[in-house]
Amino acid sequence: MEHKSQSFNAIDLTKFICAFWVIVIHVEPFGPDPSGVSSFFSLLTEHYLARLAVPFFFITSGFLLFYKMSPDSFSMERPIRYAKRIFRIYLIWSVIYIPLAVRKLLREEDGSPLKLLVIYLRNFIFKGSHTQLWYLPALIFAVLLVSVLLMLKIKPIAILVGSAIFYIIGLFGQSWFGFVEPLEEHVPGIWSVLEHIMSVIVTTRDGLFDGFFFVAAGMCFAFCEIRIEKKKAQIGLVISMILLFVEAFLLEYFDIQKERNMYLFLMPASVLIFALIYRVNLKDKPIYKTLRVLSALIFYLHMWVDFFVRRFLELWSRELADSVLRFLLVAIGSVLLALLLYKMSEYEKLKWMKKIYA
Repeated sequence: MEHKSQSFNAIDLTKFICAFWVIVIHVEPFGPDPSGVSSFFSLLTEHYLARLAVPFFFITSGFLLFYKMSPDSFSMERPIRYAKRIFRIYLIWSVIYIPLAVRKLLREEDGSPLKLLVIYLRNFIFKGSHTQLWYLPALIFAVLLVSVLLMLKIKPIAILVGSAIFYIIGLFGQSWFGFVEPLEEHVPGIWSVLEHIMSVIVTTRDGLFDGFFFVAAGMCFAFCEIRIEKKKAQIGLVISMILLFVEAFLLEYFDIQKERNMYLFLMPASVLIFALIYRVNLKDKPIYKTLRVLSALIFYLHMWVDFFVRRFLELWSRELADSVLRFLLVAIGSVLLALLLYKMSEYEKLKWMKKIYA
């Protein structure tokens, strides 16, 4: 049976908070090379707490997409419509970020304009057209993959188990990279194959190895009527968060990470956070709709805000441009700009602006 319409205000509030955690990841409040106490706080924020944000976005997207549907009479119509909308938003923001994307490409890659165009197109498909925008093609892929599997009558729990396997495989291209690195010396044949695969997909932070699991988790919350007793969920979350910190600390200590986006214990921690949040009932207020829009706009536009804030602070000193002040200005600036864009889109003649977030 389909679920009755209801609001999820606690989810909207949590997404707004998560948008700031995404800024923490990209802006680095304690600088690119923190040391001493700053190094600990960098680990605690950038590589631990902030990593919960994107999984929560994925789970929420999966849940909200599927909760009005039924696995018994499943249709691809709603997921395809959803994927088209996300792709349209991805195209718009990709165009907005072309100047920064080209600037970054010229700094990191050498070659002819044709080669750089090919690299950009590869990134557009597999890696994301710019830093934070990877989430959108990953979400599209994960949603369509889960939907196709449901159309094939594969049970939701089986999809979740399969997605977990892909996630664990993806860890070896991310935070667990050090465990497979010895293959380069000891099994060069396998290493060569893996290198060729990675030269195409660039990263395992994508829709198959990352987003698939969390979107599938959201789908299971929608279809399987998952109810975890509050106290058990809280205890499980505390244990998961402790283990996640230990994992992040040890991987950082032994310096075996290639990227810091995926961790094993993000899986239970993110799922349990969502289990606790999505059943919280907050009285309907207009602020929650505003927060829902702001969280999306902050996510999309904060890298442009950071670009201008960094240039402004560099006029005084390099140290200032890598300080907590930069993070505060980006956070405040992103909120104010997001609010301005949202309010502008509410005017009749500017309703076309809604296309950048809805």
